[in-house]
Amino acid sequence: MATKLKTIEDVLEAAGGNGRFQVIFVLLLTLPRFPIMWTMLEMSFANFVPQWCCVPEANTHDPHDFCYSKNSNSSMFSKTCQNSTSLCVQKLFATGINSVANEWELVCERKWMLPLTTSVQMGGVLAGAFLAGLLVDLIGRKKTFYMSIVLCGVCNIIAGFSVNWEMFTVFRFFIGLAIGGFLTVLNPYLMEFLTPSVRALPGLIPASQLGPALMALTAWRMPDWQWVHWIGGVITIPTALGYFFIPESMRWLAVKGRVGEAEEVVQQIAKWNRKPPPVGSLEVFKTIAAMEETTRTQTYTYIHLYKGWNLLKKSFILQLLWCILSMSAYGVSFSTAALKFNLYVNIFVMNVISIPFAAVLSCILHKWGRKKPAIVLLCISAACGFGNLISFSTVTDTYTRDIIINALSMLFRGTQTTAWSCIGIITNETYPTVMRGLASGAANVAARIGGVIAPFALNLEDRPALAFSLMGGLMAVSVVMVTFLEETTGKAMQDANAKLDLADAEEQKVQPDAYTEDGGSNKSSTSAEDDKPIKIPVTDFIGGDDSGWKDVDLKLSVRSDQDEKVSFGKDNYGFESFENSRL
Repeated sequence: MATKLKTIEDVLEAAGGNGRFQVIFVLLLTLPRFPIMWTMLEMSFANFVPQWCCVPEANTHDPHDFCYSKNSNSSMFSKTCQNSTSLCVQKLFATGINSVANEWELVCERKWMLPLTTSVQMGGVLAGAFLAGLLVDLIGRKKTFYMSIVLCGVCNIIAGFSVNWEMFTVFRFFIGLAIGGFLTVLNPYLMEFLTPSVRALPGLIPASQLGPALMALTAWRMPDWQWVHWIGGVITIPTALGYFFIPESMRWLAVKGRVGEAEEVVQQIAKWNRKPPPVGSLEVFKTIAAMEETTRTQTYTYIHLYKGWNLLKKSFILQLLWCILSMSAYGVSFSTAALKFNLYVNIFVMNVISIPFAAVLSCILHKWGRKKPAIVLLCISAACGFGNLISFSTVTDTYTRDIIINALSMLFRGTQTTAWSCIGIITNETYPTVMRGLASGAANVAARIGGVIAPFALNLEDRPALAFSLMGGLMAVSVVMVTFLEETTGKAMQDANAKLDLADAEEQKVQPDAYTEDGGSNKSSTSAEDDKPIKIPVTDFIGGDDSGWKDVDLKLSVRSDQDEKVSFGKDNYGFESFENSRL
């Protein structure tokens, strides 16, 4: 006899578990990460300031002859804003690299425009994360995801044709808007099709690291900010073709009451996995839909993430972690040009160094959980930050100091990024389906606030001592905060606010069609035992607390009429009554 399906995890297992469908699904959703993160970190190259020569007012020679004078006792390309006592009337940049800095002379009195451009982009990412958190609940995961990809590709190409700094900055904002939407949807969408044993692994695929690494190699061979943008846009748009092959999230369809469409998705999964359609999956979806019926007319908002002490605590800690980790990650990434030695090698290593850490993490994640690896990695990151500060303050030999700072900065980026992956997994496994998109949106909004601050707070070019202090201190604070999070390894992802599903009903001898519209019973006789309240976990309700159980006084009855409607009266949680056709 087939095992009765109780949760969506059971449905996934019955439809083939982690079979061919899941492999194709993960590949199609992971592939866009490659060009999207290429685009995100384009500014680490575009912001590079080449060596330049100050041509003073008193110069009577050709600017090129003046700057390359053989009689000069020192290098004329010293990035100084005045020559002796004269201000620059012209700035001659060294040839070989065309970045936005020398395209529009963003140096001296205009140097503030470089970090501002990056902050504007991260402001766009913040806005995109906020909007996507709402859109994933309104129009679904799939449409939001692929709209973001197309917008990113188109804006990237147009940005390459910018005729001035203002136009370029506007399109970097829209690029950020698209990236924010993409990053908000990606992980929830991925996890909702995977079983607990593997749902953390796709986040560790190094597509996000390989994109910027290839961007660095491309810029090395073609050091022009325009071509970097055009190539980034061209390789982004084709990844949107996955829209025609992968389905909408069946979890989202179920909580929206579209159980027929959710059942079609299950049949598609089973077909691709070469399994027969699961028997009983429709009942699971109907149960979830029934539990969400009370709130179907209500639109979830970000306020729901903070209702009740338990949710408030989780949301505050997770969002603060995302803010800190984003600020430190992007602060170091966008300051790569300030590190010594080769710019392209620095960008490449800065991104690929997290790959071996992610590979090790994928092997231990299921056994060790999410918290322990995150704590260990963050401790290493904190040590690297403080190590940089000590080296900068005490090592007198410039060459040795530069080697130490480069090495520790790379190690910091690798461990910190991998720890962030652990926090991202915990975030998406903590919330129910109806709130998962909002939770991801809120976390990404917090991250982008950190990203907006990053170019100014962690500025390795102008304030290295402050930057190194923040790198170490912020990671130490993160270690403390992670200890307060709950471990989510192996737990089923919650799909509804009230989890009185088929399994609960069967175990408590409660049938979904046993409730009458007035809370009464149709049994010919009712014993005192029948009128006892049932117990439902408090965590199954928005704003609940996981400290224990509470009674919900619902009168039960055994019905022979299979077409009777389900009805809950208003209980002590304040849920309004609702009806639903038989499950």
